Amino acid sequence: MAYSTPKTWSHGDQPNAAEMNKYSDSLNAIHDITGDVEYFFPTAHLKVGEDNNHFMRHTHRWLWFYGNGTLEDADALNETITLTDSDQPTRYDLNTVTWLAPGKLYYCSDVTWCLETPEP
Repeated sequence: MAYSTPKTWSHGDQPNAAEMNKYSDSLNAIHDITGDVEYFFPTAHLKVGEDNNHFMRHTHRWLWFYGNGTLEDADALNETITLTDSDQPTRYDLNTVTWLAPGKLYYCSDVTWCLETPEP
């Protein structure tokens, strides 16, 4: 089975089984190529030339981090939040950060590592 581009539908077109099966066949072909999806959580990227200063784009609720540091607005318009751990990986609820909206860039500074996850 190979990928084929499904029909472009127009208003008033009546779908039939043969046309709809192209969607199923194409999705199966994509799966054969890519395999099962693994879950990768977005990790922080280091700011160029600076150790332990990471930037992230907000996508999930929970921030896991290790080390004492700060959460900073990339636009420097809002308050900085202090992050503290107790010598173990710690999570922080990003829903409590009023200035942080989905897709917003922020900095997680002076921590050893950090990442966002959807579940605590």
